[in-house]
Amino acid sequence: GGSTLPEGSDTSAVTALELWGGSTLPEGSDTSAVTALKLGGGSTLPEGSDTSAVTALELWGGSTLPEGSDTSAVTALKLGGGSTAPDSLLERLGTGRLGDLFKAGDTEEALRPEHWDCNDWSNCPMAALFGVSGIQEIADEWQRDAMNFVALYDAGQVTRDMAVEAVGEVSA
Repeated sequence: GGSTLPEGSDTSAVTALELWGGSTLPEGSDTSAVTALKLGGGSTLPEGSDTSAVTALELWGGSTLPEGSDTSAVTALKLGGGSTAPDSLLERLGTGRLGDLFKAGDTEEALRPEHWDCNDWSNCPMAALFGVSGIQEIADEWQRDAMNFVALYDAGQVTRDMAVEAVGEVSA
């Protein structure tokens, strides 16, 4: 844990980057080609790292991105263990899409309180919303939103109250 590449290491061709246990890169490392980024155990990138090409982002164990990181290309997000994503990314991938997502299926069923105290797929709000036994059964147009919802829900970043507010009042 806590490893760092030697100063001057050529990282310009790195497309998948994983840092764990407080590891980091030297200041000025070229991260412009990175499309898959996993940070765990308190790891982070140096301030000013280019994250504009990252499409898949995983943050675990209290890891965060530096303030102002460009997350505009991220389409897949996984969070866990006390990590949080920038508010702008949460809005674009998850919380800003709640209303549309929950209106794509059986809204009243999915917003029932019993679906929000779950630890497995059988009682997940997405299973209830789409009436499916697995995320792979959700229509392609909603599958990525559903996967992002599950990541945010599992990380405690989205609540039933947020979903109810996003869709308006329902009789659930």
